[in-house]
Amino acid sequence: MEIEVLVENLIVDPVAKMPVVVLREKGGERILPIWIGFAEANGIAIALEGIKIPRPQTYDLFKNILSQIGYKISKVIITEVKDNTYYAKIYLRNVDNDNELIIDARPSDSIALALRFNAILLAEENLLKKIENLSVDNVDDIKKWLEELTPEELGKYKM
Repeated sequence: MEIEVLVENLIVDPVAKMPVVVLREKGGERILPIWIGFAEANGIAIALEGIKIPRPQTYDLFKNILSQIGYKISKVIITEVKDNTYYAKIYLRNVDNDNELIIDARPSDSIALALRFNAILLAEENLLKKIENLSVDNVDDIKKWLEELTPEELGKYKM
């Protein structure tokens, strides 16, 4: 079952020193932290903040190309994790004939593009983690939780 998620936060894991995009189920408490690269984090941050840059970055270029050929991103689904790697699918829809294309992609790229298209973000329910006594409204709580992860637990979420 797919659950709608929102980008809760973009933080740096104090242990691994890598960016983490934290997704939270819409209207719920479960979260999905995904470790990502710095370039991808920058692409997500620009979209989240609504920053206008003078020249298009790769995600903006991709959005412009899709728009020019009549496609939009209708949804993104974080589908699974295999061998400590998350997978996602981008659903493209042609605005003229309703044709749908499904593209395999990294979650970080998918999220950056979905934000630019105001597309719905979904995650398979089994990927969402309920973290007891953790308020996802408090970034300090998330950072504390990340610091307390063991190497084995950290590997579960690696991208």
